[in-house]
Amino acid sequence: MKRVFALCFIVLSIILLQASISLAAHRHAATYINASSSFGGVYAEWKQLWYPEPGSSPHHNNHTLWLWTNGTTGASLSSNAFMEIGYWHGWNYNLEDVNAFYWARQTTTGYYETNYTTAVLPGVNGTNHSFTIQLENVNGYEGYRGYIDGVQIFQKQQGWPSVKAQCGLETTLPDAPLPNVYPKWLQYKTNNSWVYWNYGAIKKDAPYNYLYQNGHYYEGRDFNDNYY
Repeated sequence: MKRVFALCFIVLSIILLQASISLAAHRHAATYINASSSFGGVYAEWKQLWYPEPGSSPHHNNHTLWLWTNGTTGASLSSNAFMEIGYWHGWNYNLEDVNAFYWARQTTTGYYETNYTTAVLPGVNGTNHSFTIQLENVNGYEGYRGYIDGVQIFQKQQGWPSVKAQCGLETTLPDAPLPNVYPKWLQYKTNNSWVYWNYGAIKKDAPYNYLYQNGHYYEGRDFNDNYY
């Protein structure tokens, strides 16, 4: 009986911990742009920095490139759909402490999945990496492929068009203990050509902030300057 009780307690603890992860507030410091019709893809570079350890579950830090799908813009969370690719540091939804590059997606039905890759490793501090998401046919259907340093990380069937792109920080931490990481050379694909972002907006949740570096929209500062 004691074993059964202990097992039930463990299972309940895991369920509650998973719920705390999913319900943890996500704060952002990011820039985003919208397309009148559809992007063909998005691209960004940044230098790898190992963030301070985010501590116990459920906290994590992501440095991420997002591309909305199926014509959604995030305005309606119930039908929000996107692809994302980037770097994950901290606890994931399987209760694992992760330091790795990752990808994730959500469909218009609310289905969410994520995975990590060892095909490309973050490397030491200061290592430069490139991140790309492109609209491509996947087995004859509308879809997306994601690349890190030119290495394909995922391919998924998911609907076009893509009318919103975003790049920056996502964190569950309530304070700002993060070093600066500067995304650079932000580009989007239109009419089969890559062009720099020449306009954009900022999404920021206190105490995090996003600033444009040197007055350029294609060079940004994701995080608050209070930590060095």
